Amino acid sequence: MLAWSARDRYRCRYLPRKLDNTRTFGATALVNSAREDLAERVAQLIDGRGVEVAIEAIGLPKTIESAYAALARGGTAVVAGQVADGLKITIDPFVMSDPKLSLIGSSTPTADFPQLVEQYLHNRTDLDSLVTRVIDPQDINEAIDEMKRGIGIRSVIRY
Repeated sequence: MLAWSARDRYRCRYLPRKLDNTRTFGATALVNSAREDLAERVAQLIDGRGVEVAIEAIGLPKTIESAYAALARGGTAVVAGQVADGLKITIDPFVMSDPKLSLIGSSTPTADFPQLVEQYLHNRTDLDSLVTRVIDPQDINEAIDEMKRGIGIRSVIRY
């Protein structure tokens, strides 16, 4: 999860081995959510307040719930991770009744991908650092297995 407060950026990872690359992408603090409660740790880092924006990028119920729990009043949790069909999340309905909190999805590929490509082509976004492996189509199953084990960041398929 990525989270922003007024002055800092936090990178929170469930897989400890993926914490190694987080400073490269601008994190000012790291949270190992496999060992500590994400919302509690983020609140400690910013004097008891939550964050204005939390971007959940894994698509798991635990990480979506943690992103929402880490919000400050008026904050927004963005679910950017691909969520499997049929998964459910649990959010306290009392907290949900606060009209100042938002939980939104983020996928608009027809708008997002052209914008991302444009940013990349003008050297405003570093996508190269995210690609840890280029694979051929016959290696897809191996790459999926590695992804499930938390190895690497992203693989690109060479056609």
